[in-house]
Amino acid sequence: MVKAAYRKLLLNKIWLSLVVILLTGLFLYRYVASMDVSEETIDMVFWISAGAAGLTILLVIYQMIWGLVQIRKLQRDLDRLPVFARERLEHDFQTGDQIGDLYFTSSHLFVLQVRPGSRQGIACIPYEEIQEVRIRPNMQANTMLEIRRTSGQPSHDVFEAAGVDAGTIAKINDKILALREQMDSPRPVPEEQKKAEDRRRRAVERGKVWDTGIFHIVLAGGMLMLFCYSIVLAENGWSQVTDYADLSPEKMGSLLFWPNLLFYLVLYGGSLLLLVSIFLFMRKRLGKKEGETVEWKSRWRAAVFTVIVVLFMFFVGMVYSADVDSWAKLKLGFYLMTGL
Repeated sequence: MVKAAYRKLLLNKIWLSLVVILLTGLFLYRYVASMDVSEETIDMVFWISAGAAGLTILLVIYQMIWGLVQIRKLQRDLDRLPVFARERLEHDFQTGDQIGDLYFTSSHLFVLQVRPGSRQGIACIPYEEIQEVRIRPNMQANTMLEIRRTSGQPSHDVFEAAGVDAGTIAKINDKILALREQMDSPRPVPEEQKKAEDRRRRAVERGKVWDTGIFHIVLAGGMLMLFCYSIVLAENGWSQVTDYADLSPEKMGSLLFWPNLLFYLVLYGGSLLLLVSIFLFMRKRLGKKEGETVEWKSRWRAAVFTVIVVLFMFFVGMVYSADVDSWAKLKLGFYLMTGL
């Protein structure tokens, strides 16, 4: 449970926002700096990019610190339980009986959600302390669940971005009631059963990580970085050709041909690779299966992010190509290299 909480914290989508802002700011600064503009314009772009990146970094630090505090609190709560109770909780958690971010064990309701707030985030609540689960009153949208606890205990809020209907609320309360009625004393889990469950859990976790689309987000981010690098490389090559008149034709051809070739390969080949890979990934994963709300939303975020990256690359690539006539530089470099 603690490992799952750390994994949830490290896979927070805010990291993606930080990477996108840093890459976009870096590209805009380098692109504007390579143009014939005033120093004031370059400084303005730099400080805007640095400000946006700085605010995002502060938000990342805040969320990471808050998440670590919540995880440490969870660890202290688990350490107070007997060893058999902790083993039983971990075993029940690995079975994956969940609705959204609510995990149902034999004795506790485990909320795996890293969110700032005194009444939100990670919680492990015994069933005997739960009165009911309901939609939080005075909410315009059904996106906040309230776990009402016994008198003297503060309620706990759970955010559901996709919204929750009355049927899901009834299902959660019925499951809690049934588990409360069949609660028994924790028993040690046999070693062979624990090993088999660990193997099955690792396989399920690998499948869940793949189904989130995280690898496609990493691929799209890497392709975007390579695209920006190809533009910087092409600009540096052209700068060397214009600044050093004593270069040999073969050297000038190499400086013009290879960076521009990389630019077109990344622009067209990389875009095609991203679109084909996300299409093959999403074609059997469009619908939301029961208990995979987080994975379903993450898949669609990966698909949208990939499409945005492709559109961004095409837009910037077309503007850049028309501005510097990269195709003419590519042909000139080829002729200089081959001596034609």
